[in-house]
Amino acid sequence: MNIEVTNPIIIKDSSGKPDFTVYSIQVETSFPEYSSSNFEVKRRYSDFVWLRNYLTMRMEEKGKKLSIPELPGDSWSSWFGPGRFEKEFIEERRVGLDQFMKSVANHPWARFEEGLHKFLEKQDFICQE
Repeated sequence: MNIEVTNPIIIKDSSGKPDFTVYSIQVETSFPEYSSSNFEVKRRYSDFVWLRNYLTMRMEEKGKKLSIPELPGDSWSSWFGPGRFEKEFIEERRVGLDQFMKSVANHPWARFEEGLHKFLEKQDFICQE
């Protein structure tokens, strides 16, 4: 499976202020579990947090000893003020999310998890599922 996190886009609220960033995930796969061999979805950082928490929970339920990679963290400037919308921060986060997704997509157990398939394929994905 080839996977790439690309093209971060800042989404603005109704007043024109930056609200959140979405990232494109481009997938190319020959795995039969997926309905298409090439597809793209857009996800927020909170969706990636959901995915990591979901995979960690499923791994614990099954008694697996493998670990799920960490997500890129926040910085002080991302919590306070406009830091999370600065180009450098967004690019660093994109690179970290790309590394995370490459690790998960090639993880010996996680790549077969139904939650990952939904995360990657459902255009209307809601992370509270």
